[in-house]
Amino acid sequence: GYTQPAEVPFRGSNLKKVVIGDEVTSLGAYYFENCTSLTDLTIGKGVKTIGSNCFANTGIASVVLPDGVTSIQGSTFQNCSNLKSVTLGNAVTSIAEMAFYNSPVEIINWPATLASISSYAFSGAKFTGALALPEGVTYIGVQAFAKNNVSELQLPASLATIGDAAFMLCSNVEKITVAEGNEAYKVENEALVTKDGETIVFFPLNSATTSYSNGTAKKIIAHAFHGAKNLTVIDLPNVTEYGDYALAATSVTKQNLKGNIGRYVLQNCQSLVQSTLLDGQEIPYGVFDGCTSLEKFTCASEPTIVKQEAFRGTTKLKALDLGSILAILEADAFKNSGLESITVRATYPAAMAEGVFTSDMSGITVNVPLSLVDTYKEAAGWKLL
Repeated sequence: GYTQPAEVPFRGSNLKKVVIGDEVTSLGAYYFENCTSLTDLTIGKGVKTIGSNCFANTGIASVVLPDGVTSIQGSTFQNCSNLKSVTLGNAVTSIAEMAFYNSPVEIINWPATLASISSYAFSGAKFTGALALPEGVTYIGVQAFAKNNVSELQLPASLATIGDAAFMLCSNVEKITVAEGNEAYKVENEALVTKDGETIVFFPLNSATTSYSNGTAKKIIAHAFHGAKNLTVIDLPNVTEYGDYALAATSVTKQNLKGNIGRYVLQNCQSLVQSTLLDGQEIPYGVFDGCTSLEKFTCASEPTIVKQEAFRGTTKLKALDLGSILAILEADAFKNSGLESITVRATYPAAMAEGVFTSDMSGITVNVPLSLVDTYKEAAGWKLL
C-alpha cells in the first residue's frame, strides 16, 4: 500500500478516466493539469490534500470531494470548461484564490465549516438564483464571485470582509440582504454598504430603481455600480474616492466627480451628456472612454495632464478648453473622438505620447494666444493639427 501517487504527474496526458483509491492521501500540484480529455473522476475517501492546479483545465463535468479535504488550494479546478456540479466535503474551511476560476459551476453545497472564499475563487461561475452563504463565512476576496448569474445575495452575520469588486458584473442581481447582527455591513437604499455607511460596496445591477442618492458615502468600491443600466441619476455629493469602473456602463446623463478618481470610472456611460471635474488637475485615465453622447465637459481647475484614453470614443464632444498649464497628453487621449477644436493657453506646448495627434486629425483647430501660434505650429504632435 502507498499513500501518495508517483512523483511524475500525468500533466497534459490523454487520460479519460481517473479513479483515486482510498489508500491515497495526497495529490500533488499540477498532477492532472491540462488533461483535457479527462471527463470521469473519482476521488477516494482517504484523500486529505489536493495541490494547486491539480485538475486545472480538465474536462470533468462534476466532482465530489471527500470529507478529509479541508482546504481547496489555488486554481485546483481553474478553467474546467465543463465543470457544472461540485460537492464539497463537510469539513472544508477555505477555498483559495482562483480555485474554480472560469469554470461554469452551477451547483455547489456550502459546508457549515466554511470560513473563507478567496479572490477570484468563483469568478466566471454560473450560479443562478440566490447566493446564500452560510453563517461562519467571514471573508470574501477580490472578485470572488465576479460575472455570475445570481439574482440575490444573502450574506451572513459573520461576514467581516468583502474584497473589491467581489460581485463585479453580476448583472442579474436584484436584491441584497445582510443577516441581522452583522457588524461590518448593511443594506441601505438597496445598496450594500459598510456599517458606517461611508463606503458603497455594491449596488444590485438589475434593480428597477432609476435614481440613487447617498449623502453619507465618501467612497465607492471598484465596479460598485458597473452595469447598473437602469440608473439615470446617481447623486453622491460627499464621495471623494472612486474605485476603477465605479460608475461604468450606467445610464446617467449628468455626473460630476471630485477627489481621487480611479480608471474608467464613467466608461461606456452612453447616455452621459455633461460632466464636470470639480477639483484636481488631472483628467483621469479612461474617465469618459466610450461616452458617445458626451457633449460638454468642464474642469473647475485647469488640468496639467490628460490621462490615457480619457476622451476616447467621445464622438459628440466637439470642443475642449485645456487651460494654461497643460503639460502632458497621454496615449489615445482623444482617439476616435469628435473633437473639432481645442483651446490651450500653456506657454510651452504639452508633451505627448506618440500618436496622440495624427495626420488624419488635421481637421482639429487649435486655439492658442496669438503670441504662441508659431510655437505650436512647430511643436511635436501639435503641428499635425
